[in-house]
Amino acid sequence: MLRISLLVFTLSLNVLISQNIDGTLIDIIRYSSDNKIVNTRSAGLGFSYMGILNDVAAVHYNPAGLSLNNKSEISFGYNFNNNSRNSEYLNNSINANENNFNLTNISISSPVRANYQNRDLYYIGISYSNSLNYDQLTRAEGFNPVNSYIKSESGVRRQWTERTKLSQNGITNISDSLYQDFNRNESGLNHDLTFALASEYYDGFSFGGSINFSFGNYNYSRILKEVDTEQVYQEKLEQPPYLDFNNLLHTLQYEQDYTSISFNLGALYTFDNYRFSLNVRTPATIRIEENFYEEALVEFDDNSRAYYDNLASNNTTLLEAILPWSIAIGSSYNSEELTISTAFQYKYYPHIQFLDHQSEYLNSLNESMSLNLDGNMKLGVGAEYQIPFTIIQLRIGTTFETSPIANDNSISILYSGGMGLFLFETLRIDGFVQFIDTDTELQIYDSQVLKTNNKLFRLGLGITYRY
Repeated sequence: MLRISLLVFTLSLNVLISQNIDGTLIDIIRYSSDNKIVNTRSAGLGFSYMGILNDVAAVHYNPAGLSLNNKSEISFGYNFNNNSRNSEYLNNSINANENNFNLTNISISSPVRANYQNRDLYYIGISYSNSLNYDQLTRAEGFNPVNSYIKSESGVRRQWTERTKLSQNGITNISDSLYQDFNRNESGLNHDLTFALASEYYDGFSFGGSINFSFGNYNYSRILKEVDTEQVYQEKLEQPPYLDFNNLLHTLQYEQDYTSISFNLGALYTFDNYRFSLNVRTPATIRIEENFYEEALVEFDDNSRAYYDNLASNNTTLLEAILPWSIAIGSSYNSEELTISTAFQYKYYPHIQFLDHQSEYLNSLNESMSLNLDGNMKLGVGAEYQIPFTIIQLRIGTTFETSPIANDNSISILYSGGMGLFLFETLRIDGFVQFIDTDTELQIYDSQVLKTNNKLFRLGLGITYRY
């Protein structure tokens, strides 16, 4: 059973723009994100690391960069995330917090020779990352004097409104003046496993490729409660739609397990103190298995109840889609003490296509792709500075990213910074901090909009050993 409800997905820094797009597209956009933490050093530089590429994080950004490191390297990191979400609804403000700790990444790279007689080196890298998590709680409540969720759902003849006798043939008597309580919880984790190979074919020119496997899960739960706190609806009718309404508890849940595969092709050129990078990520193929559950419990004034669930239906859906391709360029200036870098990426979201050509619903999504989605651009700038005569290295970066939603001019900005301590020539400890402030509009139902401000704060600590 496909979810055909309308949701809202808008990323912005200062501007609130609301647009309706289908929930299935929201899921695909979520899985298209490549804002992952590969190691602690690159996290401090943000997307500008695409212009540097001289450690194991090149496995993810541009595999050709592995050729810049002639030593073997092992890196792992541990992260703390704080997700604070403030919601404004019906003149009420509620804040919700989520904290989590997790081992974020383990990466290994090493130069190898093809054989003892051949002096040419090849560079291999393996990276595991699980930094992209979806822990987020949204809460809202208030008295709504002008409309109701029941009326909205009845108007489109949802099964649960008919089965619980709140509506009949799309008509209901429950129209407004209800207390509303909204809770939405999102959770899940993405795992990335990447295998990379690179080589320097000409003086200063390096080429590389990687194969990227992603897998994980995403869980969504939304509970909406409406209560007749003012005792507006008390008249008892003999025939539906019933009017002696007391309260409603409506639950929507879905769980997704997914796998995807894609390829990276990269090139790198170094000249004196300058470095130039080009990386192409091929369209990924993703497979999503979704299980959807819906439940409604209605209580009337005489304490009688009406109940609905969809357990008797086939609620498992298999989706296959092609995710967008992207192209990225980066450059940097490198001296003994200072590195300045910049990077740019373009990702073509209208390329998303669902592969089930027998489904009228998915075909309609494919046809409307050019109307709903647009190309997405990302720009990163950053710098790294080795303080002379010390073991301290400082990093800073800023990443700007446009929304993939058509006609949405908002920009998401990620601020990042970090520090490295060279305890020994072979051992470095790194720390980073990231902060992103995002305003969002979520449409709970057709005429009710929930405004949220989300602050994501990350801290990370990692160790890198070169030998």
